[in-house]
Amino acid sequence: MNNSASFMNFNDLTELGIARVQAQNALQWLARMALSYASAGHDVAPPLLWNSAARTITTPEVTAAISLQLSLPDLGLQFLHGGKPSPHLLEIDGKSSTEIEAWLLVEMLHRDFDRDKFSKQLPYSWKDLMSGDEVKYAPQALADSLYSFTQWLQAAALILVDVKRELSASFGENDAPPPILWPAAQSDLVCWPDRFDTGFLARVASDLGAGVGSIKIAFTFGDNDGSPAGFLIRPENFDPRQAELIGGFLTMSSIRRHRMSFGHIAAYLATKAKHVLDAVSKVHLSAWRVADVDEHGRPGM
Repeated sequence: MNNSASFMNFNDLTELGIARVQAQNALQWLARMALSYASAGHDVAPPLLWNSAARTITTPEVTAAISLQLSLPDLGLQFLHGGKPSPHLLEIDGKSSTEIEAWLLVEMLHRDFDRDKFSKQLPYSWKDLMSGDEVKYAPQALADSLYSFTQWLQAAALILVDVKRELSASFGENDAPPPILWPAAQSDLVCWPDRFDTGFLARVASDLGAGVGSIKIAFTFGDNDGSPAGFLIRPENFDPRQAELIGGFLTMSSIRRHRMSFGHIAAYLATKAKHVLDAVSKVHLSAWRVADVDEHGRPGM
């Protein structure tokens, strides 16, 4: 993949937006399966596993050794058994949401799922969500746009893996330990289905708890509401206004305007992420110092 070419050569952002809507709708079937069977709760968007080399997104195991996978750019749906594809691939071109749900329920029946647990409800709203019989999926008509969409994801993944590597290797001014990254494996990234953000979480290594000082570092395609595509660095569990002040965003328009290489993008994001992690940890530490603490020295409720 040429350095930055994937971001430079696709100029029809309207078509790319239409492709994103189709892909994100297909992704919701994975989200529903994860929420129904693999999630501890139904109040957050479940992170899904992105495999850049295979161009697939997969749920965690929804029951013993079984997961559901979406392939790009064709938007095929397929169950995996022990990580291996089952022979029944659903090509969703020309299919409605009702038809996809029917296929899914039949496949679940063959695998002894408790179908009463399956729910189509999502813990977020999205105005472009497809439902019923009226609207059909059309990946064949959007093949070129979906291919470019997938290339963008793969290009972004290369950059984000470099950012993970940089954070792991060089975060250490004043002998500070490197941040804790999730997913932990260097090449692993996750996809959040509520906005199709793809990336990872990082937090400062401390004794203040797993949720302290966490930030999301991800690529986002933006949305049809006018929010731009680009790379975001956003504190988690923060007031939105405070998160916006502390966080950062590198838009695709800036990348194109400055003709930034993959290396320049990764270096910029890693540097910014270090600053944001430092700012977030100071905010949390300040709050912790003035809070009531329990017998373990952690902030009280």
